[in-house]
Amino acid sequence: MLENKIIVVGSMNMDHVINCQRLPRPGETIAGQKFSTHPGGKGANQAAAAGQLGGKPLFLGARGNDDTGSKLQEHLQDMGVNTELKVSAGKTGTAHIFVTDDGENHIVIIAGANDTLSPEDIRDKKDSLERAEVVLLQLEIPLETVVETARLAAEAGSKVLLDPAPARELPIELLENVHYLLPNSQELSQLAPDMEGEDADDLERIRHLQKQGVRNVLLTRGEEGALLVSKNEKYEIEALDVEPVDTTAAGDAFAGAFALGLAGGLSPRNAAELGTAYGSAAVTSAGAQSSLLTRKEFIRFAPQAGRLLP
Repeated sequence: MLENKIIVVGSMNMDHVINCQRLPRPGETIAGQKFSTHPGGKGANQAAAAGQLGGKPLFLGARGNDDTGSKLQEHLQDMGVNTELKVSAGKTGTAHIFVTDDGENHIVIIAGANDTLSPEDIRDKKDSLERAEVVLLQLEIPLETVVETARLAAEAGSKVLLDPAPARELPIELLENVHYLLPNSQELSQLAPDMEGEDADDLERIRHLQKQGVRNVLLTRGEEGALLVSKNEKYEIEALDVEPVDTTAAGDAFAGAFALGLAGGLSPRNAAELGTAYGSAAVTSAGAQSSLLTRKEFIRFAPQAGRLLP
């Protein structure tokens, strides 16, 4: 039983999504096609992904003392996620997402209560961290909270996964406690910008990060799949051939499924194959958590990858 063996520490937001043909140019007003709201936040999305696949993860985060926060918490629980949330006096976080006709998304985040999650809040959950197999982190909460969570989890013997989004410069003390770094290509370039010349390839940038202490890097490359690089090995993993509708939750679906695979005893390569397939499935419908397939739906969608589910 995997209940609470996966802990996700991160953000929860209400997503405000505008579908439009393209982004407006500076000073231009254009007509949108649709407006909708969806539960989101990278941390909550990743927890929901693991929950939908049957992993029963524990989500640690912060919400506002408002109806939005209550609805988001209830929705996570409905998706198979256990929650232990700090209730802040401020407002629950929001994300404002423009989805263009090519399926790409452009996101602005208002952190709200997410910014109140402190290292002390995480230290109060030390017992839970010590029982976890995998701890999954992102960068939509205060960096000092991410650093402290990674330290406590690594000391407890958990595998620490970090999705470095939104990308920023990361301290060595954090990188040394990360077992798997999960950037996309743009984030990788931002994390390793000081390469000689402008034509450094992904593998060179990954090796640069490994010299700083990161053990393994799992690079997500959209329709090109993923690249898993450890100290002595590398594997290229193909994505499923799908027609993209909305890429908003692709990376989060990938991270949640990869965490589930590791916690369930899969090899890193097989866990990455599971994550890649689940991320591919997520781009075939709109929204963040609303695009995440249940375990049964995913098995029907991708039978071969579904056989990897723990």
